Amino acid sequence: MTISHLCNNAIKFTEQGSVTLKIDLLDDREADISVEISVSDTGPGMAQNDIERLAKPFVQLDDSLSRKGTGTGLGLSIASSLIEKMGGRLHIESTLGEGSRFSFRISLPKERIPVHHHQTPNINEPEGTASELNNFEQRAKVIVAEDNPINRMVIDKLLQKLPIDHLIVENGQELVNEVERQSYDLIITDIQMPVMDGFEAAALIRTKGSMDRVPIIALTAAAFEDDIKRMRQAGMDDYVAKPIDQDKLNSVLELHLTRAIRGESVSNQLGES
Repeated sequence: MTISHLCNNAIKFTEQGSVTLKIDLLDDREADISVEISVSDTGPGMAQNDIERLAKPFVQLDDSLSRKGTGTGLGLSIASSLIEKMGGRLHIESTLGEGSRFSFRISLPKERIPVHHHQTPNINEPEGTASELNNFEQRAKVIVAEDNPINRMVIDKLLQKLPIDHLIVENGQELVNEVERQSYDLIITDIQMPVMDGFEAAALIRTKGSMDRVPIIALTAAAFEDDIKRMRQAGMDDYVAKPIDQDKLNSVLELHLTRAIRGESVSNQLGES
């Protein structure tokens, strides 16, 4: 969550250039490790007096720094508070007109760090999906609704690996508007979004005769029984958990997209009501 706050803030104020997330291992001890996490951007930067003001809780800078007129500071105050609770401190380096760097150092107990055993990637499944989709006379059309800019970049990169055409919108209302304008072979939607969430958008789409059979896949960080029940009630067919795994995304697309384009029915993967 802390890293997300810093990345979202950097992306928000960087109209041109780049945003870089970097994690450096500082020390590897028997019981824990120390890391430095930094987010750098090529945004408008800040003057020294603004940096000092940001150190105070819930201070916002001049709205003129934001291209959306929402100011800055609240997200950084939240991130700073979370970092302090983890035993670290947020450091801000910035040059007006050149960009900023936000960093912090923390120690992590090794018993709380998940161990991932290295395995050779299974390339057959992704290649099989791409091969299957390549067999269609026309490229499949997929629309995605996701409000988080980092998640949009991630899913855009993942979908670019497949032989499909895709469009990404920022909330449920834009999703509904777009599917009213033209047809799609499959819909992927985040659950929690501003303006209109994924549940409401899916339910509205299901009321439209031309879209009542199009597969709707949820993107969610939570997949508890109540969440799955709400997905099913909204007319969704399946879900992909966040953070998004390429193989999982491929398998879900292979299951629903290939059958949808062929006109075959596929049972709802969310279970019975």
